Amino acid sequence: MMMMMMMMMMMDVEKEVQERCLTCHAASRSGIPPCLGLAHEVAASSGATKKGILNFNTNNRPLSDEEKEKERERACELLTLSQDICNARSHAACLDKHVERQTEKAKDYCCMLSRVLEREEDDLLTCQFKWRTYITATNGSLDLTIKDVAQELRVALANYAQCVRLNALQEIDDSRSEEDLAVVCKSVVGELRVAAGALEAAGNVETPKAKAYGIPSEACPSMARSMAKVCLGEAQLVTAHRASLMKLSRPTVSSLYFGAAQFYEEATKEIKGNIGEFNEVSEHQMKYLAFCSWLTTARAIAQMGTHCREQDQVGEAIATMEASRRFLLKCRPLAEDDSAWMEVFQRECERIIGSLSKLRKENEIVFFQTEAKAPVQYPEAKQVVSPLPLEL
Repeated sequence: MMMMMMMMMMMDVEKEVQERCLTCHAASRSGIPPCLGLAHEVAASSGATKKGILNFNTNNRPLSDEEKEKERERACELLTLSQDICNARSHAACLDKHVERQTEKAKDYCCMLSRVLEREEDDLLTCQFKWRTYITATNGSLDLTIKDVAQELRVALANYAQCVRLNALQEIDDSRSEEDLAVVCKSVVGELRVAAGALEAAGNVETPKAKAYGIPSEACPSMARSMAKVCLGEAQLVTAHRASLMKLSRPTVSSLYFGAAQFYEEATKEIKGNIGEFNEVSEHQMKYLAFCSWLTTARAIAQMGTHCREQDQVGEAIATMEASRRFLLKCRPLAEDDSAWMEVFQRECERIIGSLSKLRKENEIVFFQTEAKAPVQYPEAKQVVSPLPLEL
């Protein structure tokens, strides 16, 4: 009976983890596609084990009563510290329906690990940390164990960044109208910048040099940097969407979308340029980066097509919107295996292909302009967001 209850609890946790991977139902309004393959959670059966911390006498010489007392005090101190780590990690590992609460717990755990690393005796503390990662696995999820506190801090920071990111996306999801979305855009961008800062901090934690064999890829500096670029790309997308809501010029909005696409391209290059660090690279993650890059580029080009139409340059508008359509169609193979991705793709198709059809019909009836052989010149990419430094 107890075994059945534990299995049911594990199934519920796994279901909630998968649901978090599918966060962001308001993708068509905010400009952020569904983020499959980028979520990672602490495994439900997490904890730390203590071993070998009672034997500090490495010289094998007789100890005085005073020395024995000091050794016992140090042993008790480390045992207490290990228990505190277990407790903090248990709170960080507990899936909370309120993302804000889980974010606070995840940050508290990062603070504790940071303090542990500042201790001179941290190398005497032997722990094992179990994680469930969706990035290291080629497909699905994978449970891995870390035995180094510094590497644990890296992955804990990545988990904290993920909680902050989910909280930002939840704000978008809770927006009931374009007016609501316009209000939350600024705070969402701020949270995504905080997440990027946490990931950059994770990449800067000094750890033993090791490939991602047997440890989560999040413990590798290049993966942390790549994920930071993803958060910045999403912040840039929200910025571009807000600029559009504020009726800024089409070329300006276009340059912001191009800047977002550039962030995703930089994230891809970070992984491909450091492929030797990883035992496996998630297929979902690489698909996500390509999907976001092409989709965002299509939106950037479409903005210039609309700009041409507003200037009555219909021939150039048609050629430009056609270029947008071609970029968008690159997303189809990536979206075919997942209904959430396909929904975003189809909505973009309706918008861009619908605009292209309307342009051609207007040209046939009203303007009679020759369709240009090439799209108009695109504006340079503008990247206006940057990571916010982490404060632990």
